[in-house]
Amino acid sequence: FSAGGTATSTSCTTCNANEIWNGQACEACPDGSYSAGGDATTTLCTTCALNEYWNWTACQAMTFHHVSPSSSSATVTTTSKYQFSHAVKAPHKNVVYFVPKNIDVIGKLDVESETFSELQFTSLTGSTQNYEGGTVVGSKIYMTPMHKNHIGVFDTETEEYSTIAVYASSDPKNMANGPPASIGTKLYICPNMAGNVMAVIDTTTDTASLITLDTIPTYSSRRFAGSFAVGDKVICVPYGRFDTGIGIYDTTTQTWTRRSITDVVPDQASNGYYMYQNGCVAGDVVYFAGDRRAGVGKYNVTADDFYEIAVDQAAASFTGCAVLNGKAYFPPSKGRSILVVDVATDAYETIAVSGVEDIQAINANYRSFGVGAIALNNFIMPPFGNDEIGFLKIGFTCATDEYWNGTSCAACAEGSFSAGGNATSCENL
Repeated sequence: FSAGGTATSTSCTTCNANEIWNGQACEACPDGSYSAGGDATTTLCTTCALNEYWNWTACQAMTFHHVSPSSSSATVTTTSKYQFSHAVKAPHKNVVYFVPKNIDVIGKLDVESETFSELQFTSLTGSTQNYEGGTVVGSKIYMTPMHKNHIGVFDTETEEYSTIAVYASSDPKNMANGPPASIGTKLYICPNMAGNVMAVIDTTTDTASLITLDTIPTYSSRRFAGSFAVGDKVICVPYGRFDTGIGIYDTTTQTWTRRSITDVVPDQASNGYYMYQNGCVAGDVVYFAGDRRAGVGKYNVTADDFYEIAVDQAAASFTGCAVLNGKAYFPPSKGRSILVVDVATDAYETIAVSGVEDIQAINANYRSFGVGAIALNNFIMPPFGNDEIGFLKIGFTCATDEYWNGTSCAACAEGSFSAGGNATSCENL
């Protein structure tokens, strides 16, 4: 292109990827819309559907596939259902680790090769009902306890496993649920059946302390099912019953409050118990995956605004989510589809999971996948009630240490690196 008129020149301009020609100059496409640039420079940007991604030249449908861990050389050491509760991406490498629940190994998935292996530890061997979620701080994944008095710690660099004593229950049961919330150098864990206390882990010393909370209304001793950080606030996902409310701990003022949600969840006759479980954060919004409730809870922390996104699916169809490029991805729990929510508009699409065993046909209460993680533009879902690892391709992918040069994936120069995915440049070491 050329602007013509008084700007007439002896050469024409081509725009970069995700730019358009506005009649005078190249202009960036708005967030969420795209252009191929180069020879394909246009005067309009393209917006993809919720279940599509931009492959640098056009919109392309997201695709699901699955990998069976049993097809590798790994040995499944525990056959009980509810194997891995949570997928957590390791920093600085395209590896996802699976947090063990009713299995006595930590799962390891190389995302590029789709190779799965099991990491065995003497102190884990033979144990079940281990951990309910995980959060990365530095190189370590900190795992919330199920029927344990301790936090599990797994170092992704050394691949060593250890524990931190937290509680002192004579019969620990369902102590916490979902991932810890990370704020600064500390982790905060909202209680499920651990009592009216919030656990705090100092990750600089790997030591624990407890904060006493006001009495929290419960159902069967259940309180919260997930801890998420927005700014300096810890948000506890309401689980136990309708008047449990959203737990909020302000780490700056060190104050605890519970935000009522009875305008949305009025009473126990309206699925007002076991309400939400797990979720994810998008900016100042926390999403709550519905458990006994069919909708998705959406809490804007800054605006103190809570409502439900109505989803045309049965209760407990989905579990905790992950966010990338303005979309929240929820794996199927008791459902047979992945939920994709537009964080700006609340619009949603579902994507069927095909070829995976329908375990709900065996037992209606079985749940398919654990909480997912995003790596190399794939949404990775760990095997929970089934025996398959789920992959949803949600973006164009270059390999590690490659970048998109506007035409194709190209290797980084020696001494520089890239995390792959949709990276458009390399960084010097």
